[in-house]
Amino acid sequence: MFTYEMAHLNEDEIREVLCAESVSDISDCDIDYNSENYETNESETDSEPEPLLTPSGSVDSLFIAKNKMVWSATPLPQHIGSAIENIISTQPGPTRFAVSRCHDIVSAFLLFFPPPIEKIVIENTNKYDRVKFDDKWGDIDDDILCRGKNEDVHGLFDSKFGRPIFRSIMSENHFHKITSALRFDDVLSRQQTRSSDKFAPIRDLWDRWQQFLPMFYNCHENVTVDEQLVAFRGRCSFRQFMPSKPAKYGLKFWLSVDSKSGYVWKIQPYLGKPRNAKPEKNQGERVALDLTDDLKGQNITADNFFSTFELVKKLHERKLTYVGTVRKNKTFIPPKLLTVKNLPLYKSTFAFNDIATLVSYISHKNKATILISTIHKKDKVDESGPKKKPEIVSYYNSTKGLLQIVFCLPIIFYVSYL
Repeated sequence: MFTYEMAHLNEDEIREVLCAESVSDISDCDIDYNSENYETNESETDSEPEPLLTPSGSVDSLFIAKNKMVWSATPLPQHIGSAIENIISTQPGPTRFAVSRCHDIVSAFLLFFPPPIEKIVIENTNKYDRVKFDDKWGDIDDDILCRGKNEDVHGLFDSKFGRPIFRSIMSENHFHKITSALRFDDVLSRQQTRSSDKFAPIRDLWDRWQQFLPMFYNCHENVTVDEQLVAFRGRCSFRQFMPSKPAKYGLKFWLSVDSKSGYVWKIQPYLGKPRNAKPEKNQGERVALDLTDDLKGQNITADNFFSTFELVKKLHERKLTYVGTVRKNKTFIPPKLLTVKNLPLYKSTFAFNDIATLVSYISHKNKATILISTIHKKDKVDESGPKKKPEIVSYYNSTKGLLQIVFCLPIIFYVSYL
């Protein structure tokens, strides 16, 4: 048996352990080290090298990774009983706090737009109004108007075809005045804060709003971490171009989403490379840890931008499991899983240690998809299906598929004029 704890043994101790057991020899093959295309320029190497292991005994060299981590070709013995991971102590779904305060559409909106956020908008908008218009119209109050995306403003106030509720609250001129003065930050200190924070114009409101999200919902057993590009072609210093996305141009956000309901539990904006600083290393790992903080017992699903063995270990310490795709340039992948030439289509090759299971699945000719999982301990493959998918691949697809539906939902903007 070859475990990750063996990394802490010296060479003589490793030899004694390995000589006591044997592993079947596996024929040598050509190795394909080609890595996948990336959407970012961030560093993709692991933050810290794994502890070294010296090959000895009957260990097949194809199961010793570049960083000297030893893997086993066969599943390791498991302890009897339920794993401590994936035990959720809270009732999944809306929290009691949210249920007691949400009765209809209006109360649901006000749940996500509570008085603390309302206060930020009122104070900053009135402050900007005094600076720009010299308090010509006076302070705005908490009147509320809702407008759908791309609706004509003039038509809403039209006396013949417009909606009476709009005209009963304010005039069209007053509406335009508010839209021009609407602010979410202190106009007097914006230049100072913006020099160090690209998100300064909305930082206070955003931080307060995103703190409420976990308060309203308890996640189910599967949570997906991924990115979303919100279509936007206006002027913005951190607007992204991602040709693989339908919108291509927009603002990029990282999210942790409940895989069953699609509820966005946590969210972070991507602000591009820091000003006058080096690009962040292991950004995906840091983001995944931030977005899953405070979760207990769930499984985390993510793509290869986030997957590192250091992330897997840290989530394991938090009693969270992980399933995700892995980029082929990761140093913890044994050469056997990088072998793709002359292998039959839909062939699966597994590697095991006491923390994780790796699988290399030949999804297309001479092309392998590599996944890592800490919830799967066996080399199970769906032999009844035409593509003979490993259980890890099927699990990954089932927990990540709903996120694509969430990203395709139409976005309706409701603006509250206070």
